[in-house]
Amino acid sequence: MEARDAKADLMTCFIEQAAVQRGNFLLTSGRQTDVYVNAKKILMSPAGLWLAATAMKQKIQSCHPYCPPDLAGKAEGVNNLIGGLLAAYAVGQLQNGFFGPPANGSCPNAVPAGSLIIRPSKRDHGFPDELITNLDMNYPHDFVIVEDVTTTGGSVGQVAEQLRARGQKVSRCFCIVDREEGAEQYLKGFDIMLHPVLRMSDLVAAMSA
Repeated sequence: MEARDAKADLMTCFIEQAAVQRGNFLLTSGRQTDVYVNAKKILMSPAGLWLAATAMKQKIQSCHPYCPPDLAGKAEGVNNLIGGLLAAYAVGQLQNGFFGPPANGSCPNAVPAGSLIIRPSKRDHGFPDELITNLDMNYPHDFVIVEDVTTTGGSVGQVAEQLRARGQKVSRCFCIVDREEGAEQYLKGFDIMLHPVLRMSDLVAAMSA
């Protein structure tokens, strides 16, 4: 099933599920917009989540064809937990062969990828560290940051700084939708390349078609 390019199907899913809406909306960045992308509406559907993860996996494989990178997402309240982190988890599971319809009942070429969650701060209960991961952070890893929607790129820059402060490598961010409001240029200042599956202009054009 993965031989097919999932990008077009994902864009159709956004339109059919009314996950792109016109109106007056306030974004997390503080900016106002007249077009809102509700990626969580896609990610909370099992079929939509699999489709988004497949499209992102294909995008990642085009840049890392031989060895999948480790995945980093940011926990910042319920919204991002259902957004970037859910996408990162799903892509990781798909890369490892544990998610979605398997090919011929198995995934013999699956190569495990690690994952990491960054909390906004340490907690005074439970596991206190702001990092939650299945990786040994005493060794260097090649991370990519996974987001659902990027606008200014501020959150991605924060994650990159935290990873690099711990001696980790990060040079790419993959997102489901880039709103094309400065994230790509901003992240160049962090030496991070942004790779969106879809751009806002793609979705706006599809809405008008």
